[in-house]
Amino acid sequence: MVRKTTKLRSSSNEKYKLIWKVGLIAALIIFSCWQLIPSIKFFYLSEEEQVEMDPGKFEKIRSKALNLGLDLQGGIHLVMQVDTSGMEADEANDSVDKAMTVIANRVDQFGLVEPVVQRQGSNRIIIELPGMKDVERAKRLIGQTARLEFKFLRSDEDIAFITEKIDLHLSGGAQDTTTVAEEDSTAVDLFGEQEQADDNLKKFTRFLSYQKIPGGIPSFDMLSEREDVPRMNAILADAEVMKIIEDARVMFLWGPENARSDGLRELFLLDAQSVMTGEMVRDAQVKMGSGMDAAKPEISFDTTSEGVREWARITGANIGK
Repeated sequence: MVRKTTKLRSSSNEKYKLIWKVGLIAALIIFSCWQLIPSIKFFYLSEEEQVEMDPGKFEKIRSKALNLGLDLQGGIHLVMQVDTSGMEADEANDSVDKAMTVIANRVDQFGLVEPVVQRQGSNRIIIELPGMKDVERAKRLIGQTARLEFKFLRSDEDIAFITEKIDLHLSGGAQDTTTVAEEDSTAVDLFGEQEQADDNLKKFTRFLSYQKIPGGIPSFDMLSEREDVPRMNAILADAEVMKIIEDARVMFLWGPENARSDGLRELFLLDAQSVMTGEMVRDAQVKMGSGMDAAKPEISFDTTSEGVREWARITGANIGK
């Protein structure tokens, strides 16, 4: 009788253990499926849906999605070699490090999730761009020769004009900027304040805010949330938007990624044509600023004799601008 009771208790304990194991496995499967929902939503979004989606919701889904590597998602794998022939060991090592920094900054313009830029051996650099398909564009942007150029910033009026044209294109609008200005002016006269435009008509500028400087001094730059940078890059890569930019003879350029402490990133509108190149710079050094700019790095440079004349001409023609 004792043995039979013990056997029944043992069988009952094994049954409870089995139930717990099955329940735990089922709970883990349900939890795993629930965790995969953001990934399924993200990878089934078309490029058009990604652009149209609310930026906050899009970033939330993307941050929770799985980061697929080249083996699962596909993409581009490049191996580049830095020419270090004739250099000493320290100089060669420094050249490779500088090349990696330049490449990393260029790769950042693609707006990809977790791209890879890493060193291999003494002078090779491996670049992996998950999800990117345009091989020629990647080679053109990453492999172009670095060149120092001096360009003028466009005015606040030019920024408003170009960004408005981009908005009009993205919204499918056919009205010209004069009509828009007249309608906005009428709204101010009737209601005493500027009415907020529909986000559907501001598919580019809704991601932008503007630097405000006391005294009405032109700021020349735009600001954007860091999480919106990939979506803005996608808009700027649109064929028609690129044509608008090219026809206006301008270019957009992002500022450093972590230059500001408020989570914003600067975007500049520049002349496409440079006014001076690095060929006229004889030497350059990084120095620490003084006065109000103390502890901030500054770049000072010396120009060639031709550069002195060119610099005087450029600055003399733009006094007060």
